[in-house]
Amino acid sequence: MKLLEKILIATDLGPASDEIVKNGSELAKLLGAKIVLLYVLDLSNENPKIQDFLLKATKASLNRIKEEIIAKGIECEEPVIASGSAYNEIVREASINEVNLIFIGSGNEKGKTAYSLGLNAKKIIQKTKIPVWVNKPNSNLKISKILCPIDFSDSSALALKNAIVLSKKFNSKLYVLNVYESVHPVDYLDVNYLKNEIENERKKNENEFHDFLSNIDFRGVKYETILLSGFPDIEILAFIREKKIDLLIIGTTGKSGIAKLFLGSTTEKVIRELPCSFITTKSKDLIKLVIETKMNDIDTYFREAELLFKDGFFEKAIQEYNLCLDIDPMHIRSLKGISSVYDVLGDKKKAKYYHDLAYEVYKHMWDEKIEKEVRKNYQVKGDYRLHH
Repeated sequence: MKLLEKILIATDLGPASDEIVKNGSELAKLLGAKIVLLYVLDLSNENPKIQDFLLKATKASLNRIKEEIIAKGIECEEPVIASGSAYNEIVREASINEVNLIFIGSGNEKGKTAYSLGLNAKKIIQKTKIPVWVNKPNSNLKISKILCPIDFSDSSALALKNAIVLSKKFNSKLYVLNVYESVHPVDYLDVNYLKNEIENERKKNENEFHDFLSNIDFRGVKYETILLSGFPDIEILAFIREKKIDLLIIGTTGKSGIAKLFLGSTTEKVIRELPCSFITTKSKDLIKLVIETKMNDIDTYFREAELLFKDGFFEKAIQEYNLCLDIDPMHIRSLKGISSVYDVLGDKKKAKYYHDLAYEVYKHMWDEKIEKEVRKNYQVKGDYRLHH
């Protein structure tokens, strides 16, 4: 099963590029995605011989990386070499290739150049609707703690949905954090009134937090919800450091100060200060189900259904089980699978229906088997009497 179709890995072939390619490749393998390698070439030097040399050297390096990726059992398309503004080309190629995720490095303070991905991360995040994974230096794909801050917007709901799926894939603990800004005059004379106002505000946000989470399916995920008062940027960064978060997943078109972290004038500073890798999402979903169907291949459908069920895609799992039943209406394992899905969803009536149906099919098949054995034995005995 593929959770993503394509991941674009943008590399600058610099000192940190090996780590970016390694982590991006591991992610692609985990999610069943194909890789598109991209390098933006600086052709500002007008000397044709130098340009030709740079082009050939870049092609050789990218082809070497491609072969290393393929050797790990990961699909990789022909590397793309573009020229121009790095962030523009990354956004453009991501759109052309219809990728589901852009994977880039955050860069570092040393050796800044016009084509350093770290300096372009802000603009890439701002310009694309495609989710962006920014890989921090010295990080890896051993992700045990994921943080998803929410502000009750559609953007944060989408981010949380993706966070839940990735938490399952990485077997990570998920922290869901809401930070509300409490603004009150500091010159209140009535201290008790101020305390009541603060408590009422806390309860209001707590109820909104509860209502928002009531529509989220957390089954199969280890998670914790946290409600804090303060400034989102300060509280989020402090929480990441305190809990040693490995991955931050955040929506960037929300209604609170969270969005400003990655779209405002301080974005570059935040990117540098964040001690962990992060994913930004806007309107497009990171997780795009790609079900590879093979007509009349019941085992393929069944395997897909089992994986979907395991990862919590219950409706999609039922669809795949039904494809098995279209081929073989008496496929007991699919009937049992549908029963198990409905049992998890809490629909006991449908769960029992499919469980009983599986039992009836089993009983029918067993009766047919017994009947065939009886007929077979009877025929053998008859033949024995005729010939002897």
